[in-house]
Amino acid sequence: MRWRVHGWAEALKSFNYLPQECEEMQLISDHVNRVYSSGLEESVQKFLESLGKVNRAYLTDLEEKLLKVLESEIKDYCNKENETML
Repeated sequence: MRWRVHGWAEALKSFNYLPQECEEMQLISDHVNRVYSSGLEESVQKFLESLGKVNRAYLTDLEEKLLKVLESEIKDYCNKENETML
């Protein structure tokens, strides 16, 4: 899943987002893309995909916390996988 597509900023402007809101949306997209992987459990993938479908240019505090927890857990998992391969 990649949200960054050619013309992303232009597409957002068509929804009447302000330039700052477009930047916020891009930051959210970048953050989600760092976490998203096809190897994740389906429920986690669906949650991340749902963040891209919200009709606002920000994440709620709870959404942001969940995204940070997922990112931390995935990093920990990847680090453990790398350690076992050494």
